[in-house]
Formats: sequence, structure tokens, C-alpha cells
Amino acid sequence: MADGRTVLNGVSWPDGTVTPVPGMYLGVQDPDTLQFYPLPASQTPITGDNGLTVTTSPTSTTIGLGDITPTSVTTENLSFIGNSRVISGDFSNDVSTDRTFFKTSTPNDQTVVIARPNGTHQTAGWEIENNSTGVNCSGTVMWIGPTACGIQNYVRGTGSYLPFYLLTGVGSNNTDGGYPGLCQDQFGNVSIGGNTGLPINASSRFFYLNSMPGTPTVPPMIPVGNTGLMTGKTAITADVPNGKIYFHTNGMWRNTNTPDYQEFTATANQTIFNTQIRTLAKSGTKSFLQVFVNGILQQEGATKEYTVTGSTQITFNGGIAVDADVVVYGFA
Repeated sequence: MADGRTVLNGVSWPDGTVTPVPGMYLGVQDPDTLQFYPLPASQTPITGDNGLTVTTSPTSTTIGLGDITPTSVTTENLSFIGNSRVISGDFSNDVSTDRTFFKTSTPNDQTVVIARPNGTHQTAGWEIENNSTGVNCSGTVMWIGPTACGIQNYVRGTGSYLPFYLLTGVGSNNTDGGYPGLCQDQFGNVSIGGNTGLPINASSRFFYLNSMPGTPTVPPMIPVGNTGLMTGKTAITADVPNGKIYFHTNGMWRNTNTPDYQEFTATANQTIFNTQIRTLAKSGTKSFLQVFVNGILQQEGATKEYTVTGSTQITFNGGIAVDADVVVYGFA
């Protein structure tokens, strides 16, 4: 009080006459007596440098925890007030068993850490970034939304998009270690395997494709509502018993042993046919050519039915009858 007295439960005492006693609390025994009582075990005062702050007013007492470092905290929920709050611990110790980590409190059970959205929102994720400021950096987020989920690279400020790797082991094929089984670079190119070719006696680092015991008979199924995911792409499978690779294009399955072909309907006395086949016999990438007129194989040569007059052109030595069916096959 302003007159140098202390008031406790309505009783005033001169300042300096009340001396705190550790482990005790002060109470009023009668209007003329103050009594120190021992604290129960459950009320032992908290100790620590700057750990306890007591602020009193005529109607309330506020106890604040300052620099106390507890060995454990029991609470229903943990909330942070303000921005840029940090959970810190030794997450980088070279001895993995000495690192700070997450662990379930249920004995002998699994640990699964979950991120969930708030309220009616439907998106959650975990982000990692490659500098401590969160500015001008590269990052990766593992996310889930209402219709899809994924792992996605992003940048902040002047950061750079980085290639994405799936790695196994601690090899030297990547600057960060590990054998890259799959990589998508910053331009969207996807590669499989390591940074060096396989030797002819290699027994590992192969890409495995689903196979079939024959020719595929139905078109590949595209997810409903996600047709754009397959735009510009093709399905591939292998017919193992017959040694063929099939790809799906223009509504049908074709195999790599099927020749390139184009069909024409001849005009009257037509001699020159310009094809859309990539190359023909003399280009070096096709080993030979077959030409049929109305189902009859034609012979190549100056004294025969036709000659190759360009990388995508053939010329018949005599005119072809009107409406004749001309089919050109180019075999690899």
C-alpha cells in the first residue's frame, strides 16, 4: 500500500514484517495472526531462472511461465499465438538415436503423423524448403486436395525449380547421394535408371513393364473426370509369348512389328505418289519397301513397275488406272 503496509485477505500488516518461506504458503489464522502452512506435494512451487512471474491486483493473481524448460508437457491441445513461431530441437544429430523425433505415446504401437485441414477445407500438406529464411528458395510439398494428391516442386522469389528423384541407397550417381531409379527434371522430362548406361552383363537397374500373354483386346481405361492427365500420352504393354511391344494409338493397339503404311485411290493414269510415311527405301532408316496395287505386289526397278524417286515419293513407270487401290508399306 502507499502507506507502506501489506494487505492480505483484508488484514493489513506493515511492509517488511512478512518474509516468504520456501515450500510454504501464507494464510490468515485470525485478525491478528499470519501463519505459514506447508504446501501439499502437488503444489510444490516451480523453480528456475526467471521461470515464475507473479502479478497481483486487488481482484486477481496472474502467474506466468517464463524461461522454464520442462522435461514433459501434458496438455489437450498446443496452440501458438502470433506469427513465425518455431518448434526447435536437435533434429540433425549425427547419432540418429540422439535426435529429436516424433513418437506415439501408445506402448509398442506405430507412429503416424497427420496433417488435416481446418473446418470444411479439403487441402492439407507438408512443405520442405532449402534455406532457413523461406525467401528466394526452392521447395517441395506433399499435398492432398479434394480431387487429387501429389508431390510438387515450387519456388519462392528467385529460387530455382529442382529435379525430383526417387533414390535407393547411398551411391554416387547423384550429387545428394543414392541411385536414381526415376527422375523428373525441371522441364518435365522423365528418366529411368542411373546417370550411366548399363553394361551388357548388367543384372539390375531395369525398367519393368506390365506384360500380357498375347495381343491386348480392349482399349486402356482413362479415369473419369481426369482425361487431361492422359492427353498426349499412350499406353504401352508387352506381348511376351510373341515377343512384341504394343502401344495404343488412334483407338487401336499397334505393335512395333507393324509397318508404316498409307493407302491411295489413284486418279486416271497417275504415276507419282507422295507418301506421308516418314522414310522409304533409300533414306537409310527403312530397310525395304513394299507397294501393292489392287492387292498385287509391285516390283521396284527401272524396268519393273515403279522406282523410288524421293525420300517420301515413288513413281510408277506406267500410269495407274483410275480408282486403283495403291498401298505403300515401309518396314523398319
